[in-house]
Amino acid sequence: MKLEKIKIEGFRKCSCLNIFLGDASFLIGENNVGKSSILRAIELLLTAKTPKPEDFSKILNTKTDCIENFSNEIIITGTFSNVSIDADNWLGFKGRVFIENGKRKIKYRKTFSSSKPKYEIWEQDKELKSTIFDGSKITIDSIIASGIDENLIKEHFVDIDTSQNLKIVKYKNLLDTFLQAWDFKETFNWINNPGGIPQNIISKLPKFILIPAEHKANEIDSDKKTALGEVMSTIFDDVVESSENFGKVKEYFGELEKEIDTENKETTFGELMLKVNTTIKTIFPDSEIQARVNLSDPSSFLKPKYDIKLGSNIMTDVSYQGTGMIRSTAFSLLKFREDWKKERDGDLRNLVICFEEPELFLHPNAANQMRNTIYELAGSDNQIICTSHSPFMIDLSRENENQIINNISISDNTFVRSTAFSITEKFQDLLEDERHYVKMLVKIDDYFARAFFAKKIVIIEGDTEDVVIRKSVNVFPAQIRNKINSDFQFIKARGKATIPPLIKYFEALGINDYFVIHDRDKGVQRAEDVNPRILTAIQTEQKRIMLKECIEDNLGYDAPSKDKPYKAYLNTKNWVTYKDIPENWKVVLRKVFEGYIE
Repeated sequence: MKLEKIKIEGFRKCSCLNIFLGDASFLIGENNVGKSSILRAIELLLTAKTPKPEDFSKILNTKTDCIENFSNEIIITGTFSNVSIDADNWLGFKGRVFIENGKRKIKYRKTFSSSKPKYEIWEQDKELKSTIFDGSKITIDSIIASGIDENLIKEHFVDIDTSQNLKIVKYKNLLDTFLQAWDFKETFNWINNPGGIPQNIISKLPKFILIPAEHKANEIDSDKKTALGEVMSTIFDDVVESSENFGKVKEYFGELEKEIDTENKETTFGELMLKVNTTIKTIFPDSEIQARVNLSDPSSFLKPKYDIKLGSNIMTDVSYQGTGMIRSTAFSLLKFREDWKKERDGDLRNLVICFEEPELFLHPNAANQMRNTIYELAGSDNQIICTSHSPFMIDLSRENENQIINNISISDNTFVRSTAFSITEKFQDLLEDERHYVKMLVKIDDYFARAFFAKKIVIIEGDTEDVVIRKSVNVFPAQIRNKINSDFQFIKARGKATIPPLIKYFEALGINDYFVIHDRDKGVQRAEDVNPRILTAIQTEQKRIMLKECIEDNLGYDAPSKDKPYKAYLNTKNWVTYKDIPENWKVVLRKVFEGYIE
């Protein structure tokens, strides 16, 4: 079972927000837009935790200048897909699984308010089949008479008289969960308190793990409450109970118990108790104290202490290690603990691993390895949901994983909004030859993913244009330069033929605030043929500048036959201010950065 969608209402800055999830999901956006709040909402859905008063959405009352609740309810709704066939027999799930787009799904909702929390599941409306009635009654005999398989009936209704009316309250749940007795409609309703206590439902949903932004060094402690401590302590208990040596420990502790027997006056402890009771009786003649030593279960007090070290060439205490290493180790331990518990307890639930900024504190090479680990985990029975500010964490070249990006931002009313796109789905929609171009591009240029982190994008042909446009921005006045660097990303297509499929991919993902700069290449047959294809992809001349014939013409020198980026560097290195830029190139820049420069 996997969490496919979560709807968040009235929680912090999320007044009404839909988040779509795949195997690998990324929540991207600027700081303080609510990405971590989304992870906490997932935790509320999948665990028994409840929100705090400050978690309710707030708004400023301009009349009173006071902060007050925008909503008095927090509603978290989860849509789960790939629900197993076994769920048809789970308490609270029977009759609640529905089919959508060929997938078995359920919807589960939690509502938190000032009163008792409410737990609901989406159930398809149904009515009892008319053929199973015997007058106003429904009995086992009447159900059998309707033609339903008698074996199914007797397996479901056990030790009940065949003439008993099943419509009475005592048998209501049995009748409700006997699906063969019902006709199902196209409509649905929310059913309160499915399965009795909430844990009956939660215990079947995917299991939640949070890796927060702090390093979680405490998880690498031997304390039983930590990831490492829980695993090691439980394994220790399992080993101890089956060990022959532990049997000998019990024998020795039995002998030791005799030596410290408080009822034996010949032992030191027995002598002590005799003296204490003599003193007590001088004050309270009818009173005494008894204290017995019980060493019959050594495992209850025999607890190992682990000396935990962490390092590579030199092992040290955990506190001496780098934050990145501590955090990665804690992540590995938490993941191992859940896999180990799943194997030990036969718990077949998927994991939803929520990871806040996995790139934090990591060297680029280590960050790359972390990214690969995330995708490997997402390719198994788990879901990974990451908040991230790093384009390096998103691998657009992976076709097989179902990965979704949710671009999180703040709307005009100060609440969170999200734009979601399925990278995998949109990639597959491209034609085969276009997929080849895009796949080649994203494999050689990790910076391609920067497009998801930008407000505006400039698509350029290659390295020469990249050298020139970056130099141009560097000589702008500081205020303009800083604003452009904050809002824009420059994406190298690394070839003119790649521009059309790249534009189609961006458009499919909802990225449409872009500008294209490319050469006209008049007379260069294969290059010139691409020009109309680029226009077809853009659908408007307002989003492109076609240089005549190449960028060197705009800069005032002849295009070299080789080392074009280096020649561009030499011709621009003496630019110090905006006034030094050739006028023909300024025309291009004013159109590209319209609204930023005059």
